[in-house]
Amino acid sequence: MVDNSSEIILNVLRKTYGAPKRIFTHEDPFQTLIMAIISQNTSAGNAAKAYAKLSNKFKMTPEALGKGNIRQIEECLRVGGLYRNKAKTIKNVARTIFDKYEGNISPLLDLSLEQARKQLM
Repeated sequence: MVDNSSEIILNVLRKTYGAPKRIFTHEDPFQTLIMAIISQNTSAGNAAKAYAKLSNKFKMTPEALGKGNIRQIEECLRVGGLYRNKAKTIKNVARTIFDKYEGNISPLLDLSLEQARKQLM
């Protein structure tokens, strides 16, 4: 017998609260990845503010963020909290995507989650 308690819980939550609303949707997977990093342990409003500051300061590409000044990235993310760690993560991920994939994240999208995670780590 399959335990479907998690499915039951999700259905109750959906009925009670509705589907979660996305604060950020973008066609570009790299920009979505950056927003995912920014939004970790951060309120939706502060994550949106931090992303807006970052995108006003930098072109949202792996090259620009990978070569960007870490202090400037931190300053953009300060409103979102945990800004030093997030800035370091964003810079490292961007540099990896730029160096290893020539700035094109698309090949990673064809991999399984585990394979993509291993390659980015």
